[in-house]
Amino acid sequence: MPAQRKKSRRLKSPKRKIFLYFLFSLILIFFPSFVFLQKRVWNGKDKLSVVINNPSGDILISTFDPNTKEIINLNISGELEVELARRLGIWKLKSVWKLAENENIEGKLLTETITKYLKLPVFLWADFPAGGFSKGGLGLIKAVFLPYETNLKMSDRLGIGLFSLRVNNKNKVDIDLAKSGFLEEATLTDGSSGYRLLRKLPDFIQAGFSDNQLSREKAKMIIKDRSGFNNSASELGEVVEVLGAKMASIVKEEEEDSDCLVKSKDRRLGRKIAWIFSCQLDEKDLEGNFNFEVILGKRFAQRF
Repeated sequence: MPAQRKKSRRLKSPKRKIFLYFLFSLILIFFPSFVFLQKRVWNGKDKLSVVINNPSGDILISTFDPNTKEIINLNISGELEVELARRLGIWKLKSVWKLAENENIEGKLLTETITKYLKLPVFLWADFPAGGFSKGGLGLIKAVFLPYETNLKMSDRLGIGLFSLRVNNKNKVDIDLAKSGFLEEATLTDGSSGYRLLRKLPDFIQAGFSDNQLSREKAKMIIKDRSGFNNSASELGEVVEVLGAKMASIVKEEEEDSDCLVKSKDRRLGRKIAWIFSCQLDEKDLEGNFNFEVILGKRFAQRF
């Protein structure tokens, strides 16, 4: 286990834990509209990652893993220089949330930038109160019930809260990317001091973002590239490989003024890929030798 992967040592009162679990159970019983009538993202069985904006400018990515019964917190310094999605230039990571507000796209720019630059497949975002999901106690209650900017539904917030209550502190893992050896201190493009990414993120970090079913089935994907751009298809392929699928083929086709379309043999997995890249999901089942087919148009490349 790498040195920077640290276990939380906070102790939790058994009585408080029982009270919180009882409180959440009552909510689930008496407010079923939140849980059953809302469209949920999380099924409570697969990993779920949420990108969280911190007031300090640092970014926290919390991954909730029911299979290992762990919560993994990846802290990324706000001083990291990144290339923004949507061709918005090079900025420090701490500036992305504010830029997104100016562009009226909320936290979506943050997840898109994390996906594009760090090749981590994420699509859920939240403002700083969501950091309480991994802290427990009052912080957990705030994360579930306080109003704040996020694309998490209340049903998903309740589900994450219940899962968090069942995770022991020894299974809460903190990873600081600045201490991992994969960032270097540097003078940045704007002349200020900060960090640059030395190389792609290590396997032990990428593994936290993989989909177990995709990895187990060794799913294969084909990309039909109609974007007219050189790198969009290969960059998307890198992200999909972190997710667990194998990039089998990229086929260049005639340029098309469209966005992107996902076809899949598995509806759940197809929906997940569509969410990550903000693509349309074809409701018809995919035929042929590939598990997934992604068609990229010019508009996708312009915003990726």
